[in-house]
Amino acid sequence: MTSTTTTLLPPLLLFLLTVLLPPLSHSQLTYDYYAKTCPKFDDIMRDTVAQKQNTTPTTAAAVLRLFFHDCMVEGCDASTLVAASPLHRTERDPSLNLDLPGDAFDTVVRAKTALELECPDIVSCADILAVATRNLVALVGGPAYRVPLGRYAEGLKKLCENYTKDPTMSAFNDVMTPGKFDNVYYQNLEKGLGLLASDQAMAADQRTKPFVELYARNETAFFTAFARVMEKLSTYKIKTGKDGEVRHRCDQTNTVNI
Repeated sequence: MTSTTTTLLPPLLLFLLTVLLPPLSHSQLTYDYYAKTCPKFDDIMRDTVAQKQNTTPTTAAAVLRLFFHDCMVEGCDASTLVAASPLHRTERDPSLNLDLPGDAFDTVVRAKTALELECPDIVSCADILAVATRNLVALVGGPAYRVPLGRYAEGLKKLCENYTKDPTMSAFNDVMTPGKFDNVYYQNLEKGLGLLASDQAMAADQRTKPFVELYARNETAFFTAFARVMEKLSTYKIKTGKDGEVRHRCDQTNTVNI
């Protein structure tokens, strides 16, 4: 049986990203990148992720987790979406990624399928994952933030297959409001209700305690910091132009080598 910790926000990552991520740098990206090539991009993304979230309320937490895992390994290039095979290793192979939620991958597949029908070979999987994350965070009460577009997925040459891992257990870090994006998680830490030792340690460590106290009493400050970090993270080591490719399917590259 696989145990998976599910939360709308990995708070320790938020703190680390605030401190460690470099300044925004996305000169080749634009906020209206698909305005002419795929005018219905925003509508399709909004409708697809909303339908998935309504059907499966844990989708927001699942996609946010997948987004973090993807960005922290070689940047936000959607390479974590590429499935492994017996002969070829991918970013899904490390134990840290083996139990990534299936609903997160399903969300991307649904969005990619709808977009391919409307505007084939235009929208990158990396952009889909970034926008899906933003939309889902907003759907469950989190802050809205802008997502610069124009990323292209890494040109990995791997043999791929469909995602088959299905976690059987989950536990919410925030036991009070698990389905809502808010600052109650930090209030719980002040009460000693952190699920994991690493979470609770943030309320005791002098380096992170001020952030816990600030976010616990000021949700606006937390939302502002979160929005800033998510915009910075979404452009971390991105690939544009000829450095990548727009995949036909997000779980495999366009060129498959056996």
